[in-house]
Amino acid sequence: MKRTLVFMFALVSLVLMSAPAFAESSPSSSGDSALVRLKDRVYGFLEDPVLYESGNVTLKMGAGVRIRVESYSHDDNGLLGPAEYSDTYFAFRTTVSLDLQAGDAVEALIEGIDAEVGSYPADEPSRLEDSLDLHRFWVEIHPENWPISFRIGRQYVKIADGWLVGPSDWDQVPRTFDAFHITYDGGEQWAVHLFVGLPVWPDDNNFDEATYHEDPTLNDDFTYAALWGDYKFMEEFALGAYVIMKVDDNSQTQGEDGLFDDYRVYTYGLRGYGKVYGLDYSAQIAVQGGNRGTDDIEAFGADVRVKYDFDYKMNPSLRAFYTYAGGDDNDLDGKCKTFDPLLGDVADRYGKIHAVGLSNIEIIGFGGSLEPIERLTVNLDFFYYHRPERNDAWYDQYGDVYLTGVFESSTVGNEVNLEIAYKLDEFFTFALGYASFFGSNFLDDKGMSDNADYLYFTVDFRF
Repeated sequence: MKRTLVFMFALVSLVLMSAPAFAESSPSSSGDSALVRLKDRVYGFLEDPVLYESGNVTLKMGAGVRIRVESYSHDDNGLLGPAEYSDTYFAFRTTVSLDLQAGDAVEALIEGIDAEVGSYPADEPSRLEDSLDLHRFWVEIHPENWPISFRIGRQYVKIADGWLVGPSDWDQVPRTFDAFHITYDGGEQWAVHLFVGLPVWPDDNNFDEATYHEDPTLNDDFTYAALWGDYKFMEEFALGAYVIMKVDDNSQTQGEDGLFDDYRVYTYGLRGYGKVYGLDYSAQIAVQGGNRGTDDIEAFGADVRVKYDFDYKMNPSLRAFYTYAGGDDNDLDGKCKTFDPLLGDVADRYGKIHAVGLSNIEIIGFGGSLEPIERLTVNLDFFYYHRPERNDAWYDQYGDVYLTGVFESSTVGNEVNLEIAYKLDEFFTFALGYASFFGSNFLDDKGMSDNADYLYFTVDFRF
């Protein structure tokens, strides 16, 4: 908390010091009060935060501060945290970045992060805290008159719509990769991307490293590589395809026969999306092959989403979605049919309680939004979770086993999310949300409580 307050004070001070420079180009009425003139100057800087400009060289600043208060109650099922029944804690995240551009040919970005929690009921997992660390640092080269660009360094990577690989901004520390990324831009109609990299995992009080485990002393690294692209035939239809490779070649993954080998997952996906008569849609399928230890991988997943915005007062919107990620029906046949969730934006797509992950799960959901007054949006969503294979486990959002049970029910549960968000301006957003998980026959069969409640309030400032 103290570091967050120091960051906020330093950020405000820097903006105030930079504001007079902007004032030279900002007209103001002589009759305006000093406070109004200061506000205009500060907001002018936030809209175009240039620290230095000479010729074709520009240095800009960016920053963000997010404060979130979270309160949860889950009785004895442990869905939301380590507390035995309920708890309330605070999550703080601050980022500061510098973006240097030299014409259209070169761009470099460096960003620091400080993430911390307060009043947490146990030792904070590293995914929640990351003290004063390097979050992003990349250089991009775009040769003049070439349709190709090269970016190398620590960066965000989002493949297609982020279903299988994405940064997941809801998390305290959004996911980054130490990667090399090439983009071939064919204009508004098509583009192709190639990237090779290692995911970076937060390690509080140590420099973040590209390792698989939260404990960086374990030699269990894996590499991601992907080739993906999109072709827009028309506004109504675009087609995307991707190949994603995840390789861990340390020969420490155990197969169903008890023997050890490496872990190689090859994901082949196809996605169609567009807008027809005002209906936004996206449909994609993915098949996985390779080997998990000595087991052959034969997994399948699918994701379908539709959304319709009505041209009426209060801007009503309706949406529906369906997701399937296969499970393993036989743990003795030498085949792994459990879908590997890779590193997708699951936290932003399947409920705020984050009760499930993208393995052995079927999700049916629908919802909508409304803007009763200007800048105020109300979102309501419902989710139904089901295990396709009762012989396989219930997996959490990180792909780890939450519960196992062959004879228990396949009904994982239901969830309702309600969020009220107010966008004060283009920099400040306030959100109050409530989520309730209920009706889990699986937890009932285990003799555990089938309910969990989650309440949060967020203040988000960024420019």
